[in-house]
Amino acid sequence: MIRKRKYGGREILYRSYPRMFRYQPLKFLLYLVLVPVAVGLYFLIRWWIKNYDTRLTLTDGLVIFERGILNTNTTEVRMVDIRAVEIDRTFVERILGTGTIRISSAASDGYEIEIIAMPNPEKVRRIINAGRRGESSTE
Repeated sequence: MIRKRKYGGREILYRSYPRMFRYQPLKFLLYLVLVPVAVGLYFLIRWWIKNYDTRLTLTDGLVIFERGILNTNTTEVRMVDIRAVEIDRTFVERILGTGTIRISSAASDGYEIEIIAMPNPEKVRRIINAGRRGESSTE
């Protein structure tokens, strides 16, 4: 029996957070080299916490952007209200499978959600576009 994950009673289609190595691999390797000096360990932990406190969740009808560990800020946008999904990827990000995702809704002029270094940005766009059309996307 496959148990489906839920968020507020809705089925979770995608949930992830930014990836450190995939976003800036050279910076990651530099910090690893500096770990024996303890400076690298400090920067790695700080960077990990910054990335881990940012989460993107897609359910069947909602896009939820959460930021924070102790104090949290949550932005929820209904998929039917999304005006555009923009993906920005450098050459290295394309190779590593990450990108910057920008989501704008009908209620705002700018971007409602902007998150860098997200894995599988094309999958995020497919799920959101299916939700905008009212289809179910179970990938």
